[in-house]
Amino acid sequence: MSEILTHISQWTDQVTSSKANSLLLSLCNCEFIITLYILSNIFSITLPASKMLQGVNLDVSGDSSCITSIVQNLEDKRLNAKEYFSEIFLEAKTKMIDLDIEVKLPRITKIQNKSANTSANTPEEYYRRVLYIPLIDNILEDVRSRFLNKKTTAIFQLIEFIPANIINKSSLDVKKMIHTVIEHFIFLDININILKGEVDLWKSN
Repeated sequence: MSEILTHISQWTDQVTSSKANSLLLSLCNCEFIITLYILSNIFSITLPASKMLQGVNLDVSGDSSCITSIVQNLEDKRLNAKEYFSEIFLEAKTKMIDLDIEVKLPRITKIQNKSANTSANTPEEYYRRVLYIPLIDNILEDVRSRFLNKKTTAIFQLIEFIPANIINKSSLDVKKMIHTVIEHFIFLDININILKGEVDLWKSN
């Protein structure tokens, strides 16, 4: 890609060459390369859920467990950001050296109109604070709000109320499922005693 843009940036057509040069400068810089490696690392974690949710054979129980595992994994990356980002930064740094891109801190503005400058002693520390941690926080918030809110959790548990799934649940899990369904689907006018009886019959057969 960079070779193509470099070639186009040398064309005599000033408009085309100027746009190619601008795009080349945007791609071949420290921040872009590091962001690319960070997203590649994070999306490798979320990819399984993306494939399952788009598949024709949707397994609600498996998908719910997958989402929970993804959140736990991202939380671990967030908690141990220094350790995880160190590996990502090393990979990005190696690539930037190959591409002859300088690994450096961005220029610090003297006048701060929008946000304060982030203090850091090294490029690795700076990009961990400015790119890595905020990206993980945003993705975690998005996943939680989409899949782990009360409404979605209740829907997952309602769908699990089939004999094939519920017979393997513990009594405590079944109790929690029943109370969740009763609480969130009150409009169904479910008789809790009848529902408990049905579940007991399923588990005994």
